[in-house]
Amino acid sequence: MLLCLLEVIFMEKEKLVFPGTHIGPGEMYQEDETKVAEEDEIYSAVVGNLTEKEGKIKPFKERKLLDIGDIVYGIVKIVFESFAVITIYPENKSILSPTDGVIKVMSAKKGGVYLKSMKDAVRVGDIVKAKVSDYRDEPVLSFHGDDLGVVKAFCSVCRLPLVKKGEKLFCEECKKPEMRSVSNNYGNVGLVDL
Repeated sequence: MLLCLLEVIFMEKEKLVFPGTHIGPGEMYQEDETKVAEEDEIYSAVVGNLTEKEGKIKPFKERKLLDIGDIVYGIVKIVFESFAVITIYPENKSILSPTDGVIKVMSAKKGGVYLKSMKDAVRVGDIVKAKVSDYRDEPVLSFHGDDLGVVKAFCSVCRLPLVKKGEKLFCEECKKPEMRSVSNNYGNVGLVDL
């Protein structure tokens, strides 16, 4: 009986934590894949059990990074001349999401067509389907594949959805065409659960 009591007293206590739960000061705890620092304070970044003595969090669900070849959906966040930043929502919901990835202008061309600018491939707010082609500091995406590319686009003037007519996208309100790297499944994706 005494042995069981001593085990309970000296057992390391675990505490359930959620993202944003205060762990302690930065002098006592280290930032890692399960914890984040903000103004020299450490907070949980995951749901899991905190071992208070060691300051380690054992996540309930392991954080899985995207693998090369994974298919993802995303919303275009920022467009520059040579690349775009896309907020990624993986098809596989067990993968940590959302996260940001990049697509370069050379990876956005469709059918061998040369693009002078990333603005000819995507615009802010477009919904895209892409493949993870590399993983450096962030996922690197590609539209190389018939079903990959822009699956839903919006007019850059009035923001109404663009309609596919032949190989081009057209705004029925503004009466003007717009260029994009369009997926063969443009407009046929139904509801995309982002």
